[in-house]
Amino acid sequence: GSFYDLTLFIDNGDVVSHGGAEAIVFGDIHIGETNEEVLKASFKMADKLQCDDIILHDVFNGHSISHHERNQPFQLLKRETDGSNNLYLELNNVANFFKEHNDFNFVVVRSNHDEFLDRWLSSNDWRNNQNKMAYLEFAYHLAANPDCKGVIPLFLQMKGITNAYCLGIDESYRVLDIELGIHGHVGANGSRGGAIQYSQMNTKTVTGHSHTPIRLDGHSSVGTLTHLLVGYNTGPS
Repeated sequence: GSFYDLTLFIDNGDVVSHGGAEAIVFGDIHIGETNEEVLKASFKMADKLQCDDIILHDVFNGHSISHHERNQPFQLLKRETDGSNNLYLELNNVANFFKEHNDFNFVVVRSNHDEFLDRWLSSNDWRNNQNKMAYLEFAYHLAANPDCKGVIPLFLQMKGITNAYCLGIDESYRVLDIELGIHGHVGANGSRGGAIQYSQMNTKTVTGHSHTPIRLDGHSSVGTLTHLLVGYNTGPS
């Protein structure tokens, strides 16, 4: 019958303050589509709860190379006009995020939007792309570092980011025996992930990906720190 409500602990009718939280899991952040007001409130909560770690999902949005927009010429024209099709610019914004918040320690969960960049390098002809120099540079680094955890972790390392630890796709990260290293896009044996499947695991989990807050048995999923309408999420939500 006891429970926590942010900074308070309630037990048998007694209400006391507690010493803070071990970690906080932010909603999917998608730098470039982030709602700055919600982000500011999230950092305020992390600070108030004295969290040791902030867990991040989908730090890279991928709008500069998005396969979602591959067959949308007018959206591509819009990005060409406003400069948001620049991969270097998008990646530098990701690096700057960590530099601007260097008072916090982050754990970056390997996520599907982060994998957009690796997939782009593997499936596109650089001669037919807008970001030719970026393609050649990152293809070289990826080839030279075949055992790296992905392009985003490699890029943050190249930029000298020291307050972010990046997880690999199957790398566990547990806090108080709760598994926080799963984004939510990959389920058991390579299947598609989902709340029901995660709730049946033999450990408690907190994931992202769904952009919808969920609590089901031992599984929780965070929502999103993006604006609610971001182009690809049409339909009821």
